Amino acid sequence: MNTTDINTNNSTTGYNFSNGLTRYDKLVITHGKAVLLSIPFLFTAPITTFIARFGKTRLPTSWFRLHWTISLFLTVPLTAAGFLIAHFVQQEPNRKSNWALVPHSVFGHIAGIGLFLEALLGWIHRKLRNSDRGFVPWWTKLHRIWGYIVCFSGFIDIGFGFRLYETPVAWYIATYIWVAFLSLSFIYLYINIRSESQPKIGQAKEEQKSEQDE
Repeated sequence: MNTTDINTNNSTTGYNFSNGLTRYDKLVITHGKAVLLSIPFLFTAPITTFIARFGKTRLPTSWFRLHWTISLFLTVPLTAAGFLIAHFVQQEPNRKSNWALVPHSVFGHIAGIGLFLEALLGWIHRKLRNSDRGFVPWWTKLHRIWGYIVCFSGFIDIGFGFRLYETPVAWYIATYIWVAFLSLSFIYLYINIRSESQPKIGQAKEEQKSEQDE
């Protein structure tokens, strides 16, 4: 099969459905375009990030259970399955590229392996959690920052995957409208929470100062 077998013969999908989908086509679609890696990096990973960052005040008794359940039973296994399918893609004799030589592989490994490291950091955070500590430990800060890195690596890698497998422009537009919505929503919620917390911090300082004056 040459590259024309899975390029723009069909203006809507980029695949030549007139000849049917090949095994290679099906593996690529399952790997990322429609199923395994699109779900965790466009939906479940961002959702768990939102829950962890903004759900503590709105869902005080259930945020962690939601965060943990979605991550463990959806994001992690789907990502593992996507990596496994990528291995089968590379075994195809008519594959379009060597996985080690393309940006899609680089960012895919950052996002994928990073996700498993993020799960480990989450476990460490939970095991060492101490509400009386009075400060945020470095492993918790790393867990937060690394989660953002994983999400944005996934966003970037999806674009490289689309380019590598000649995805039509409509897929790009739909995907990155969603990514933009997620990003802007995160920024809005972050600013909103910061603005809400400032008066409380100021009030606490005033109360502390009043106690000292007394």
